[in-house]
Amino acid sequence: MFAQFAAVAILAISAQSVIAADCTRSYTIKEGDYCNKISQTQNVSTYQLAALNGDKVNAGCSNLVPGQTLCLANNAAEDCQTTYLVAVGEDCTHIAQKNSVNMTILYLNNPQINEACTNIYDGEVLCTSKTVQVAAIPAGGVKVPESGGSTVTVKPKAKAPAPAAPALAPEPPKAPEPVAPAPEAPKTPEAPKAPEPVAPAPAAPKAPAAPAVAPTTPPSPAKAATPPATTDNQDSNDDDDDSNLPFCDEL
Repeated sequence: MFAQFAAVAILAISAQSVIAADCTRSYTIKEGDYCNKISQTQNVSTYQLAALNGDKVNAGCSNLVPGQTLCLANNAAEDCQTTYLVAVGEDCTHIAQKNSVNMTILYLNNPQINEACTNIYDGEVLCTSKTVQVAAIPAGGVKVPESGGSTVTVKPKAKAPAPAAPALAPEPPKAPEPVAPAPEAPKTPEAPKAPEPVAPAPAAPKAPAAPAVAPTTPPSPAKAATPPATTDNQDSNDDDDDSNLPFCDEL
């Protein structure tokens, strides 16, 4: 029996050592503590305390054990130490204005608040940081006290599916590698072209040929006629003839 008790005590101490190692802030429960009292005195929101200790503190916070160590924060980025104790009759708008905090940030740092802000209650401790410093919601969700003595289960929001990668365009066909051209066969020298015929120049008009003239032979000098020998009778006859001719004067 003593051995079993010692073993349980050792396990409890070991568990507290692991918690202390994982937490950047922690708190040891004292006699008479309750969850909202711890939240108020240690500046940790009701949600943050529940989210980091849901494995050992029930939703009604009725199982606190003095000497037990609670984790108040596990990293500085998610450790909201600016808190506000809700008073009777307050709503989210009044709390946001009073603490000069944006409504959106108020809801992000306190994910247990419903959309209409009708489930907050007096004595609840809210995170009123002006920046988002919310502790991550456990994968299995966490139960947080709400008005009326009931609890609300806060679950992590489903992540939107990543957009499908655009279809890759088909790669353009690769250009064929250049092939070295085959060496050209030596060209046969062309036969010399025959000279084109040249049209003969038009002949100059010939001058009309001069009429052929027979060479004139100069006339041979006429030979003097030898007067025939006359007789006396002929002379007398000639005289007779002359007498019959008219005179020149008559002409």
